[in-house]
Amino acid sequence: KNQNFHYVLHSLVQTHGHAQLFGWVGLCIIGFAYYIVPRVKNVELKYRELTTTCFWLMVTGTVIRIFAQPYANESTNILLPVSGLLEFMAVALFAFIIFSTVLASQEKKEPYDKFIMAGVLWFLVCSIMNLFMDVFMFFTNTNEIPRTFYSPFVHAFLLGFVFMFIFAVNIRTVYAFLDVGTARIGAINTTFWLLNLTIPLYFIAHSLSYKFPFLIPISNLTIYLVAFSILLFVYGIRIFEKSTQELDDVVMDRSYSKTIRAAYVWLIIGVLILGAKPLFTAFSEAQYLLHGAANHALAVGFVTLMIIGYASKMVPTFKGVDMHSIKLANLSFYLLNIGCFLRVYTQIMIGLSHSEDFYYSLIGFSGWIELTAIGMFGYNVWKTMNAEDEDIEEPEEMLTEIGNPSKIKSDRVVPWEYYPEGKFENSEVKDFQWSFDYQAQLVDFLEENGVCLNLHSDPRQNPVIKALENAYNHTLNDEGNSDLKLPIDVEIYKGEEGVIFTITDSGKGFDFAEVAEKMKKQEKYFQNAGHGFLVYDFCKGIYTDGLHYEVSGKGNRINIMYKFEK
Repeated sequence: KNQNFHYVLHSLVQTHGHAQLFGWVGLCIIGFAYYIVPRVKNVELKYRELTTTCFWLMVTGTVIRIFAQPYANESTNILLPVSGLLEFMAVALFAFIIFSTVLASQEKKEPYDKFIMAGVLWFLVCSIMNLFMDVFMFFTNTNEIPRTFYSPFVHAFLLGFVFMFIFAVNIRTVYAFLDVGTARIGAINTTFWLLNLTIPLYFIAHSLSYKFPFLIPISNLTIYLVAFSILLFVYGIRIFEKSTQELDDVVMDRSYSKTIRAAYVWLIIGVLILGAKPLFTAFSEAQYLLHGAANHALAVGFVTLMIIGYASKMVPTFKGVDMHSIKLANLSFYLLNIGCFLRVYTQIMIGLSHSEDFYYSLIGFSGWIELTAIGMFGYNVWKTMNAEDEDIEEPEEMLTEIGNPSKIKSDRVVPWEYYPEGKFENSEVKDFQWSFDYQAQLVDFLEENGVCLNLHSDPRQNPVIKALENAYNHTLNDEGNSDLKLPIDVEIYKGEEGVIFTITDSGKGFDFAEVAEKMKKQEKYFQNAGHGFLVYDFCKGIYTDGLHYEVSGKGNRINIMYKFEK
């Protein structure tokens, strides 16, 4: 029986790790960044046309590495540096896009900004290190990276790139997603500086301690510094604190909340296991197994669960649909936790006990459980992403008036995402501030697409602002109150002779023809005194023949058409 963690070819272990780091985690974070960064910085994503190139460079480079490393020989190992170069180019493009987007923002600097920028920089550094490892395998005609270099590299990738980006997103969103207090700025700032200063020392000490044993105490010290900084962040993010109960009245799917909290439980477990390593003899089998258990707790328990939790929240929002199956999401959550527990627990026990046969049988079973869980999650997200959008009626008659129209934008806007300060007094000014911020994004987007509209600065004379505000007024929760957490759909069509905005709220709608008739007869109809109609008619007087509007759908959609000046 080959019940030994060293029996498996290490090149396969490294290939598995590379597929996880660059293929699974790297691509997920790149995709999330393209979605999240423009929204939190209130700016359009810059150089959007480069994102597809970035995607294919990363996918191609990763696939080549997966197939080339295990079977590399004198005739095929040239593929290794090729894959590393493609991945580096992908990361460089990603960094260029994100840096350009952040620097274009006019928003004030937030605590999470430095985490985003540092994470992207670490991704660049790690991609250079990855290219170096590929070149090394080519010139030495081997398919295995020295373990003394690869193991610290994995932790530099996780701590520097992955954790920095996850922490940035958590600082910005956890208080909203989980209804807890805003982050403790002092604690998270300390985490940022301590972690970023420790990572290089951690990498150097762990890489050289095999050859220079006097570095072992320093490598142990860096473990405790990393553990302390991460636990301090957990305290700073308030992830396990009681709810503020400010969102109790909001009816929404919160199945993702337990996934995010469970991810932080695994983060704590992972750093505690790492902290136990120095208690054992340096380079012993027990220490080796503890290291592997910690890696699994961090990579699968923390990172994968965090990705699943945020994907379960963001993919449905992005698509404008509900999650395909909440039951399937719950099942994959429990299976992944069971599988991760079995793997981490059994790997530790193999190093500490003499009942190896029993634990080896469990550890093999754990892998199949995790594979099933991730497969379920993948299927659930795939079905959600490919779900048919709600049948949004296109403004067909208007489309014929603007000449060769094409849809250039489809957005689902959640007003509450435009308030980085978190909790706020529910004043009218703040209720509607999001509409000004969102319109600024639309103006930038339209200008990038060759459309320049001189929208009036006075919101009372700006039909787009009024349409967004009116949509918010009619996006009601179960208690009949306007709700900043409910979505509003925005679509933009561009033609040769004009542009059309289609704005749809989440309300029940109304019989437009009946209400319009009652308004003309000055009859009572309980629709906010006809304010929306009056505003649009007033705006038409300002924009003369350039502005037209119509209400469609079930009375919850307005189509606004601007005709270009001839």
